[in-house]
Amino acid sequence: ACKPKNNLCAITEMAECCSGFCLIYRCS
Repeated sequence: ACKPKNNLCAITEMAECCSGFCLIYRCS
């Protein structure tokens, strides 16, 4: 699931479920 995050997330991490939301979300 995607969770709010203030920091940048790793491209490899966000690409799986948070594509396009790397600035505010991360996969967890």
